[in-house]
Amino acid sequence: MDSEEPDYSSLPLKQRILHKNWKCRLTAYEEIQKLIDQDDSKEIQIISEPELLRKIVTDSNVVAQEAGVAALCKFIQFVDPSLSLRTRDVVVPSLIEKTLASTRAGTKSKSIEALELYVELEDPEPVVNHILPFLQNRLPKLVAGSVEALVTIYQDFGAVTVSPKLVFPSIPKLFSHADKNVRAQVSSLSLVLYQWIGDAFKDIIFSELKPIQQKDLTKAFESLESTKPVQKRFLRSQQANQESENDVSMTEPDIEPVSDSSAKIDAYDLMEPQNILSLLPSDLDSRASSAKWKDRVEVLEEVQKVVAVPRMASGDYTRLVRILGKSLKDANVQVVQLTATILFLLAKGLRGEFEQYLSLVLTPLLERTKEKKPTVLVSLCDALNACFESSSLSAVMEETVLQMANKTPQVKVETTKFLIRCLKNSKTAPSPQHIDLLIPVALKLVNDSQAPVRNAGFEVVGTLMKIVGPRPLNEFMDKIDDRKRKNIMEFCETAEVSITETTIPSSTTRATDRRPKPSLGPTTKCSPVPSKRGPSSPLKRAPSSKQSPPSRRAIPSVASRTNGLTNRSLTTARSISRVPDTNVSSAERLELENLRKEKKQWEQEKEKYEWRQQEHQTERVTLMKEINNLQEKTKELLNEETDKTVIIKSKDTQIDRLQHDLDLARERIRDLENEYKTEGNGRVNTFKSDAALPADPPGRFSPTLSDGVDRLSLDHAISEHKENLYGTDYSKLLDSSDESWRRAAEVTFQLKARIEKMKARSKYSRV
Repeated sequence: MDSEEPDYSSLPLKQRILHKNWKCRLTAYEEIQKLIDQDDSKEIQIISEPELLRKIVTDSNVVAQEAGVAALCKFIQFVDPSLSLRTRDVVVPSLIEKTLASTRAGTKSKSIEALELYVELEDPEPVVNHILPFLQNRLPKLVAGSVEALVTIYQDFGAVTVSPKLVFPSIPKLFSHADKNVRAQVSSLSLVLYQWIGDAFKDIIFSELKPIQQKDLTKAFESLESTKPVQKRFLRSQQANQESENDVSMTEPDIEPVSDSSAKIDAYDLMEPQNILSLLPSDLDSRASSAKWKDRVEVLEEVQKVVAVPRMASGDYTRLVRILGKSLKDANVQVVQLTATILFLLAKGLRGEFEQYLSLVLTPLLERTKEKKPTVLVSLCDALNACFESSSLSAVMEETVLQMANKTPQVKVETTKFLIRCLKNSKTAPSPQHIDLLIPVALKLVNDSQAPVRNAGFEVVGTLMKIVGPRPLNEFMDKIDDRKRKNIMEFCETAEVSITETTIPSSTTRATDRRPKPSLGPTTKCSPVPSKRGPSSPLKRAPSSKQSPPSRRAIPSVASRTNGLTNRSLTTARSISRVPDTNVSSAERLELENLRKEKKQWEQEKEKYEWRQQEHQTERVTLMKEINNLQEKTKELLNEETDKTVIIKSKDTQIDRLQHDLDLARERIRDLENEYKTEGNGRVNTFKSDAALPADPPGRFSPTLSDGVDRLSLDHAISEHKENLYGTDYSKLLDSSDESWRRAAEVTFQLKARIEKMKARSKYSRV
């Protein structure tokens, strides 16, 4: 007969949790769940100790452990979040190590649920960071269970709430794991992340995977449904926001609650910024300005490799951008293409931070669009698009409009096309000042003699009309004929713009368009409004008491346009506007007169303000024209300077060549002098010995003497030729050897006399 189980209910709860008997501990864990349901704060305070909870989830008995994990889930879900957060760093590592590799499905599922409850409390990052070390554990089951927990967390909370940057470094290593279950789980994790971040996953991970792994993942991605993932679980803070939004939507049905679950994830935010400034060549300045184009191309290729990163760290890139701005003016198209590619990578890598360097490169980029080579032009256009994406429409508008008036037709066309792309992709409408600046230039484009320039002008005006509407362009449209107006309207109808509101800013609208509309009652009829009503008319009294007063929303718009009126005067004017003409007291009449004076003063100030605005605008346009002229002059001066530099370099080359020829001539002269000295000394000695001997027959000495004379005559002729060729320089070089030349002349004279004697002797003998 079996002995009855002892009754452990009389023992204190903490003692039962620490009891050796697993059944006693099991009853304690089950009682914890009941106490939490009953909201027994005293007992809950006892079990909220982190070490006690850690012991519960690491119970040696699998049945008791499952009950303990279930008790932990209830504790996190219903107890004060501050108590649960205090236990997180102690309980979570032990929970992962002892339960995620469990063979009991219930224990494993409850453990993942507990991790998700911890994620809900505040910040998901600490929980994910506790899981990551176990991805390198020796036990494949524990690694697979940890990856499965991550898959569940990202499936339920989404990659918007839980940053995928935390797990990116571990994914390539897990794909190389020896266990197939681990590889299967990391594939599931990759599919979940791809659903949330799209192709950004490929950009970040694929470079570290093997080709076969890339191929398998690509097939798996293609098999996924195109439906967008939805966040299923939310943080406590997100739940509170949803409740408040639901309350607002109940009171104001027109306002729909907005959820962050559908927010678009930018791959740029997932990248780690890299510091490239320290990797640039140290001799970048000297090599970029080298006279040899190969050196310039070589250093730009090195820079391109350095800047080819998806995200760059903040820093001072002024020096690099200045060098690139100068390189855009290079005569070599390969240098220009490389520079444009580097600027494209810089703008993509820096994004908003690149806007501060825009003034250094935008004008050179636009001016260089005169290139005819398609590949160079494509690189320049890509760089221009990246510059706009990293800045705004207002940042590129002025320089672009100035270059639309360039003398080169291709620059006009490409600059106008660039502005069209900016207008179509801009999220904001151009300002009134920019519209006024663009209209005169666009008028010249549509009246240009070349068809490509005219078509570009039609398209830019049509795109602008699509954004701001036809009213601001009425004055412009009146100046062109019907055929051109038809072309503009065709482009306006087919243009696709990103901006949703096709209205211009209120400061450019006429007073008739921006006056407040009266709020009509259910039975009130609206009287016709005069079309020529000015900005001062909203303060007039209503002609009849039946007409409804202006709405409360209209008053701030009027006040925003006034400079002299105060809130008190507006309020008084509004009250007076409702008073009939009869039965008006003297005090009210006096106040009405004061208001009229204030109104007149306001009108005068408004006229002065508008006049000053018009004067400033005219001055601004004039200054813009002067800037354009100065830029043209600067360009001409730079071209002249370039031509002069080329001429100087050509002269330097000629001088170097002449100097080289002179050095060779001097060497040759020295060789000839040495040779002459040697031969001359030998002949003098021979002649002296011949004078002491008896006379020889003429035939014996005649050839030798004639040969010597011929050689001397030849040397003399050569020297005269060189003197004529090199001028006085040759004579100067021979100053040191004048004595040798004199001796040579004397010998020559003696030889000639001896020859004459020999000739006379031969004649005498014949006779």
